[in-house]
Amino acid sequence: VLGLLWAMQIGFVTRLDMTFSYGALIMAMALISIVGGRITPAFSSGWLKRHGQDSSVIKMVPALDMAALATMVALMLSLVIGWQGVASLLALVAAALMLVRLYNWKGWLFAKEPLLWILHISILWVPVALILLAGSLLAGWPTNAWAHAAGTGAIGGLILGVIARVSLGHTGRPLVLPRGMVLAFVAIQLAAVIRVLTGFNLIPWHPGIGASALLWLLAYGLFLVRYTSVLASPRADGKPG
Repeated sequence: VLGLLWAMQIGFVTRLDMTFSYGALIMAMALISIVGGRITPAFSSGWLKRHGQDSSVIKMVPALDMAALATMVALMLSLVIGWQGVASLLALVAAALMLVRLYNWKGWLFAKEPLLWILHISILWVPVALILLAGSLLAGWPTNAWAHAAGTGAIGGLILGVIARVSLGHTGRPLVLPRGMVLAFVAIQLAAVIRVLTGFNLIPWHPGIGASALLWLLAYGLFLVRYTSVLASPRADGKPG
């Protein structure tokens, strides 16, 4: 996947063709499928165990994981080749596979745990982006809608959720979200929603772009403010690192 992502970037730089950039974005979603597909159910299962609940409700199906990944790779290749009909079908298949995976992870059980719901919701943007991509190929929906669903909602949201969690765990601190970070999580999701709606002209262009950008800055600005001391201080448990 990383090799294909690199190849897409080379294609864009050498040919200045946005198709390669979109291919790279699909490969970024494939990486989310891999990484998010490991940590999200694992963290969710661990949370259930710590709270005395049945963790077996969280299902991980390797064959389903591989099918989703293979479909996204095939989608990227079809898009780059120019097989739009095939690409649209593959986008819908990949979206369906991702939705089944998300169902197996039971994200609704973690509505009161921000460190987990941010992961589930961010990965939910992957099938949303894939459906919007299919719509752009089949019905002329705006391309920037699916691109920002992927870039802001999926990638931006998952990065924020992961760094918020691992910055605590890897510094020997309890997994208790610092004050203000729920607002950061909400802000990054609102940024994605507004940006997608702006792509469909449901929100005026300049206010939509401005609001989305400000919400993005708020989300990551809050992380910077709340986590600088965490990352710049020794481990709380006294261990080296």
